[in-house]
Amino acid sequence: MAQNDMYVVMYKVLAYLYDCMKKGAEPEDARWGASALGIPESYWTAIVTQLVGHGFVEGVTVSEFMGGRLLVTPINPIMTMEGVEFMEENGMMRKALRFLQDTKAAIPGL
Repeated sequence: MAQNDMYVVMYKVLAYLYDCMKKGAEPEDARWGASALGIPESYWTAIVTQLVGHGFVEGVTVSEFMGGRLLVTPINPIMTMEGVEFMEENGMMRKALRFLQDTKAAIPGL
C-alpha cells in the first residue's frame, strides 16, 4: 500500500472529517484537499465523489459539467454513520489504517 492508494486517501479524508465532527470543529478545506494529501486534484475529486455517492460523507455537492468534468464543493462536510461503519468494519480500510499507523500519518496535519 502507498500513501496515495485509494483506500489510504479515503481513510485520511474520513478520519479528518470524523475528528472534526467529534471536536465540533469546522473542517478546513486546506487540510483535507488534494494538496494537503499530496495527490492530483482530479484523483481527489474522484475519491470524494465516491465517498459522497456511497453515502459516507454529506455536506458536499458534486456538480458535473459538459465533458464529464466534476466539481466538488464542500459546504459543511460531515461523516455519516455509514461512513463510520465503513471506516471501522471494511477490511481494506483496516489495512489502510494499519499502513498509516505504521507510517504515523493517519490524520494529515495533526
